[in-house]
Amino acid sequence: MDTTYQDLKKYVGFSSEDAARISSVKALVEPSFPDLVDAFYERVRSDPTAAAAFREPAQMERQRRALLGWLDRFFSDSRDREYMTRAARVGEVHVRVGLPQRYILAGMHVLREGFARVLRAAGRGDDAALFDSLHRGIDLELAVMMDAYFVAELSRAQEAERREATRRSERLASVGILAAGLAHEIRNPLNGAQLHLTLLRRQLAERGELDAELTDAIVVVSAEIKRLSSLVTEFLEFARPPPLDVRAIDLRDVCAHAVSAVAGDSAALGSTSR
Repeated sequence: MDTTYQDLKKYVGFSSEDAARISSVKALVEPSFPDLVDAFYERVRSDPTAAAAFREPAQMERQRRALLGWLDRFFSDSRDREYMTRAARVGEVHVRVGLPQRYILAGMHVLREGFARVLRAAGRGDDAALFDSLHRGIDLELAVMMDAYFVAELSRAQEAERREATRRSERLASVGILAAGLAHEIRNPLNGAQLHLTLLRRQLAERGELDAELTDAIVVVSAEIKRLSSLVTEFLEFARPPPLDVRAIDLRDVCAHAVSAVAGDSAALGSTSR
């Protein structure tokens, strides 16, 4: 993340001179911080979708304090690793509270307007270099927030996918257990039917009542019972976890196979980064 932040600073052209210009007007803007926060959240409350992200007054108050803290940091002259980390956390918090991404962009526009209004009132409205620095600073903040927003959204989506995969696995496991139990319940009566059919054939033969027609009928029924029993056995074997195949292997072969499996992706990633 630190490398990304440095790359973003170069991309927007944010320099130490920009940081110095922004911090130089902190004394002018700081008295207006509460008014800027009020204007920001007044805009939030005016939009039903944005306001829905802040369901409780206490939550809104925490966000107000967080914005005051952000303003204080933004007008400081430090843009170190801790600053970057806290800027990224803003995006993460917005994902957590459910604030749509577009409102971050719109919210920063509200703050741009507020900064311009305060600085014009202080007689600094014609300082083009100062306003350029402010815009670069805000754009840098937005870039860091958007990156953190994307990472947090991706993480949340992956976690939701993992939970759904776990639920599906649990459902399949439950179905497997139920089906295995049902298969056992089916196989037991089949075995009993086969046993009684054999007994019936023997008794009919002993009484001399087993003619060709009855013999054919018994053979057909016996074959069908065996076929059903075989299907149940195959189903149980399929549902049963396979035994571990424990054997000695050469770890060099495993490592070579792993390298071969990821070589294509690694080459593609390398060409993309270049």
